[in-house]
Amino acid sequence: VYLSVDPCPFYPEGGGQVGDQGLLLLQVGEQQHQLNVIDTFRPYPQGIVIKIQTDDPSVLPFLCTGAKVQCSVDPSFREQVQQAHTATHLLHAALRNVLGTSVVQSGSKV
Repeated sequence: VYLSVDPCPFYPEGGGQVGDQGLLLLQVGEQQHQLNVIDTFRPYPQGIVIKIQTDDPSVLPFLCTGAKVQCSVDPSFREQVQQAHTATHLLHAALRNVLGTSVVQSGSKV
């Protein structure tokens, strides 16, 4: 299931870096449902779309315009992705220093 939230705290896939993961909490009556955010991307310049997964499809009709949700980014996942992404840039710079400017980086998706 794909949806958009505004404001959106999730970093979308871009520049070779994978999108954030985390949780989306949805209040339905007295119950709070936890949905897993498994991917985020930017399909157009001003929009971020999150991909969610749930074991309870009965909550999906409640994900509509105006629904109140609480978003939580997985800080451990974000940190690991940032570190791996930075490492690819450092590796690229080192390779260019040793092998010359013919070395080009063309995406890493980490």
